[in-house]
Amino acid sequence: MRTRGKAAVAAVLVSLTASVWAERRVYVQMETADLEDFEKSVEIARRFGATHVCANQVEPSMWQWDAAMNRKDPYPNWTMHRPSFFKFHVPEKLRKYLPADYANRNLEAVRARGEILRRHGLKAVYSAAIDPSYLPEQVYVDHPEWRGPRCDHPRRARLQYYAPCVDNPEIRAMYVEAIRELCKACPFEYFDVMCNDSGSGFCHFPLYPGENGPEWCRGIPNPVRLVNWLSTVQEGAAAAGCAAQVNFNRYLKNGIEIQARPLLKPGQSLLNKKADGKPATAIVGFPNRFGETSFPLAYLPRMSFYAKQLQDAERTDADLHVALKGTEEWDAISLVEKAFRKPIGQGQVARYRALADVAAEFVGADDAERLVSVWDDIEELLTRLDGFREGPRGANYGLLAFVHQRWLTRPLVCFPERLKDAERDYWRDYLFQATTEADALDYINLQGWNTLDGNAAIVWVSYVTDQTDAVFSRVFRTLDGLSAKGTHPQAAKYLKGLGYRMRLFRHLTHTFRHFVEFRNKLKLTRDEPMFKYYVTAETPYVIDGKKRDIETLMRREIGTALEEARIVEAADREGIRVLQTADRDEFTNVMNLPPVPRLVKEIRQKAAIMERHRNEPSEVYRRDHAPDTNF
Repeated sequence: MRTRGKAAVAAVLVSLTASVWAERRVYVQMETADLEDFEKSVEIARRFGATHVCANQVEPSMWQWDAAMNRKDPYPNWTMHRPSFFKFHVPEKLRKYLPADYANRNLEAVRARGEILRRHGLKAVYSAAIDPSYLPEQVYVDHPEWRGPRCDHPRRARLQYYAPCVDNPEIRAMYVEAIRELCKACPFEYFDVMCNDSGSGFCHFPLYPGENGPEWCRGIPNPVRLVNWLSTVQEGAAAAGCAAQVNFNRYLKNGIEIQARPLLKPGQSLLNKKADGKPATAIVGFPNRFGETSFPLAYLPRMSFYAKQLQDAERTDADLHVALKGTEEWDAISLVEKAFRKPIGQGQVARYRALADVAAEFVGADDAERLVSVWDDIEELLTRLDGFREGPRGANYGLLAFVHQRWLTRPLVCFPERLKDAERDYWRDYLFQATTEADALDYINLQGWNTLDGNAAIVWVSYVTDQTDAVFSRVFRTLDGLSAKGTHPQAAKYLKGLGYRMRLFRHLTHTFRHFVEFRNKLKLTRDEPMFKYYVTAETPYVIDGKKRDIETLMRREIGTALEEARIVEAADREGIRVLQTADRDEFTNVMNLPPVPRLVKEIRQKAAIMERHRNEPSEVYRRDHAPDTNF
């Protein structure tokens, strides 16, 4: 009797565990424009037990950048990678201004993805999108009544960019049409749309240039305007027979969220919260690829972080949004798949048991703890480096400066203004720098912000990299001991790729340090009163020491660059992706590094240029006059 009672209790517990994911929508996002890879992501999502897959990826809209002063303004790069409704269907009234052939390619790709989803019994979601996005200026010249808010960032844009006024009935009708055609091609049941950033905005909302918009719609309350927009999206989907949910994602200030929440209609949410304040979705992963501290590293494991997110998701009844980095994120795929078969449970013991189970698939049970320790070390590294992401002295957007300031390929020299065209053209066009040319030549002017200026920045960056070097060394010792422990070919490739990525990661942190120290030491020397007003007997020795510092930094960065090129190239030969790069050379832009062959060539070109300019410190640090650099 007691045995039967225990069995009954066990059966109830199993039933309760299984019910953790019951009755939920599960959205899977793996951004890819490749149709074959998309089908792989659908097959993986089906293994999870997912109900929906993100199907709205677009080809980068390079035409937006072409229109911006012949690519002299970098600001459109924030928008070019993101889906928006007019990138899938161009209404008749806009065909004079927007390329319909580009939209048709994206719509056909969506139609093909929809067919794949139908075959696998899954449905589509629309994610990582941005609307209402800005339109070309000629639209408003011809139709001034359509002009909505100025939505650019004045520090980061040379031109002014305006989103359409979504309170205007004609604009609203065009959006309904575009969304209807999109949903006819592929029935979308959930829309996650970002606004008020990256070239999008609502009239009279708090935007980067301030609250602005046409006078005629000033009296419409912002909460009403916001809910009307969500309803417009739902109306377009309903016109194609789709009962869609829609979430507004991104900036809401001045109490707009609190005021708008009671106005929400069924299926609507703000900042991932429904009208009752409960979360609309629980998120695992990173829906925005630029939002992770380690970008542009590819497939860097975030296992401990994902496991915590899965545990948080188990405590809610919200739908689940799983945003992974791609079909080769094998460790995370295994973790999510296991969590769907049997939820992780709560607490650290349960979390590490789940991580150990996944690690055992790659290195065996005896060595699983060592691989888990590497995953934990990665989280410690990213926590220590999180100041590089943003903050009073941080470099905004993590390691993104390697892309938008081209630190990875840009030569570190004392007089960047003297570089010849051949020494600068391959990187200068890809700087996210919209202000003066002097600002562009300043190595640490990051999108118009000097957040790494001064001696305190040198001290801070030096301290952080010294601390992380110790963690990197520990990781390398562990990985070296695991290198031959792969339990199958995919596991062996995983371990080899992890070794490449972690070594590249360490070199990137060193490049970060070199750029900050180099720029600030030159500038601080120039600003020192000693060199401006008097010379003492000790001055020559001080100058000699400072000159040696700069020469050492240049030599170290040359060596670091060559190692970065070697790692990227060696990994590529083995079919291992270590950096996120453009799919094709013509898609190289401010937010995308070039494909690997070109990237490796440019990194080595950087080292060669620095070798040619290695004597410049002698010119800067002359004993007979004050040093002078152009900053």
